[in-house]
Amino acid sequence: KMAAYRSPINGLYHTISTFLNIYRRPLNLIYTCLGVAVLIVIVLALLLHFFVNLSGIFTAVIVVVMLTLIGLGAQLFLLDKAYVEIKEFERLAQNTYQQECTNIGYIYQQHENHVQRQHTESIAQLEQRLQQQLAGLHSAFAAYMRDLGYAGADWQAAFFWERWHPDLRASIPLMRIGSLFFNASLPIFPALVPCPRGCNIVFEAEGAAKEKVASAIQSLILRLLATQPSGKVQFAFVDPDKLGGTVNAFFNHQTDADTILGTARALIHTQDIKQHLRKLIDHIAHFKPADGLIETQYVLLVMDFPANFTQEAAEDLLRIARNGPLAGVSTIVVVDTSDPTRSLTKFDPHLQALEKGAILITWDETNQQFNWQDSPLQGGQLRLDEVPSIDAPPPQDLFKRILRELSREAQTSTSVASLFSSKEIQARTNRGKIWLGQSLTNKEPATLTFRRQSNKNLLLVGTDEAAAQDMLILSMLFQSVYYSPQQAQFYVVDLRVEDTFEENLTKKYEKNAFEVVTQLLPAYFSRPSVTLPTMRSDLPRLLTDMSNELADREDGKITIASPSCYLFIHGLQFAGKILQKGYANNDSAVFRDAAEKFSHILHNGSRMGIHTLIWSDEFSSLETSPGNDILRCFDYRVALHRSSKEDVTKLFEGLDTFPPGQQQASFFSRDKEKVEKFHPYNIPSQAWLETTMKRFQP
Repeated sequence: KMAAYRSPINGLYHTISTFLNIYRRPLNLIYTCLGVAVLIVIVLALLLHFFVNLSGIFTAVIVVVMLTLIGLGAQLFLLDKAYVEIKEFERLAQNTYQQECTNIGYIYQQHENHVQRQHTESIAQLEQRLQQQLAGLHSAFAAYMRDLGYAGADWQAAFFWERWHPDLRASIPLMRIGSLFFNASLPIFPALVPCPRGCNIVFEAEGAAKEKVASAIQSLILRLLATQPSGKVQFAFVDPDKLGGTVNAFFNHQTDADTILGTARALIHTQDIKQHLRKLIDHIAHFKPADGLIETQYVLLVMDFPANFTQEAAEDLLRIARNGPLAGVSTIVVVDTSDPTRSLTKFDPHLQALEKGAILITWDETNQQFNWQDSPLQGGQLRLDEVPSIDAPPPQDLFKRILRELSREAQTSTSVASLFSSKEIQARTNRGKIWLGQSLTNKEPATLTFRRQSNKNLLLVGTDEAAAQDMLILSMLFQSVYYSPQQAQFYVVDLRVEDTFEENLTKKYEKNAFEVVTQLLPAYFSRPSVTLPTMRSDLPRLLTDMSNELADREDGKITIASPSCYLFIHGLQFAGKILQKGYANNDSAVFRDAAEKFSHILHNGSRMGIHTLIWSDEFSSLETSPGNDILRCFDYRVALHRSSKEDVTKLFEGLDTFPPGQQQASFFSRDKEKVEKFHPYNIPSQAWLETTMKRFQP
């Protein structure tokens, strides 16, 4: 329709344009009409003068006016006509426009309604999908929290912690230190750190904020104890400013702190700090993972760095932080940013180096909150955990309950009483198997088995005489359970010194423990024990008889019915004058012969069913024995508590250099080629020993 209107409109536009081009000013039109009228009047006047003979100004004026009006009217008629037509076209165009607008509005409304329906349906579908995805995410998050278990559980989840028991622990590589808050639509995320597998954490705070950090660290320690297997994590606490006050609660509320924590006190003196840092460095330097696994992790806590730190100690701390994580050593450092002594200034380079590669948590005084620098979950507000109240009454006394359960477990794990009630021992199926203690790395006990193969001998090294004697006595007990006197014979060399015997052993036994066993199992002993007073005469004779038995067996005088022989030497260090090479005295020929026979028994006896079990307080006692590479004679080796670092290194041939803690021992088996830490079983009492031996004897 608009196209149909365009042609006449263009014509009118041309007419008007032409008219306006000619008469650009309104007076031009009047002058033109007036000029034309005057011209016509002159012509008419001449005609009238000649033909009608009329004259007169009035008539001329009237004629001029009329002609002018006629000329103007004709021109204005053309304009009026064009104007009328334009108005008509304008009306038609306006109506067409209104109609088209109405049509367009109708179409637009329909389209808008359609789009709105699609939008509403799309939003509904998106919300449905979002809800499904959120449900999946919530389900995955719930599953993740279940997998984390107690490692990620809030202390306030009382219903969850009520079910906690030491048996529920597992080696979780992540540990919660707080919570991350985002918004109301998202769950509260646990703030996790890769502890105790090896990480570095630096806290920087002051005043009341530092107290919150101390509470968070106590919470982390308690959570590690509650979630990691017993003895899996060993702690070292450096707390000179508060004299150990940050961690004293862990020592005051349990009787087995050294067993559970791996230490009996906090380090507060400069020299003690330096020595322990050096021990950790030695451990890291000689660390070799067993089958890619880290059996024992270490957590070093340093409060108020650099209090009581020398420049040398600070350098050692840096070396531990740089190299420790790969060896399972985590370092947690708390820095008081108020620095009242200004000692921090000279340690600024050390602090900056510590911050690199560490989880850095700082206190924002302006916003009164902690900030996790470069957090893997950006945008969350960090709130550190608070340790459960130490003085809360039951049943809210979670702190004390965890420590009580751990102490009870530590005492139970070192007791062999429950083991002899197990079906495995009752069935007597695993012949030759010896249970040494409860492993710290898994739920299975540390065991060894004596077979008629080369080098199946046992060597115990360390000054923990009580543990050594219990292992030897229990070895006799286990073998007496499996074998009759016709299948097993025991030979005892007990060289302990009465006045140096540990007090707890004198309380446990009314008399010599080996005498107790000899009296209870007389058929297993074909000859009396060799003791220190009779050692010079009896030990050479015993070794001669056993060497002759070995020679007969090597000559073919051995059958399946031949009994296995077990030589128990308790206190090899006291037999040095007889068994060491190069010793010269009046009886040197006798002793030299005894030493050579002892070496022959060690090197060749086990494959003929003659096994040797030895305890010595130091490894050097064995080094003086004759024969080459005497250590290779022992496929089974145990480092006891209070073993020196040098002895541990030699005993395990560099596989481990870290001496075991109190009520702990380290066990090496040539079958596994790895070192395993364990709690040695102890004999509860002489009465229990007598009852158990009688119960298993026919």
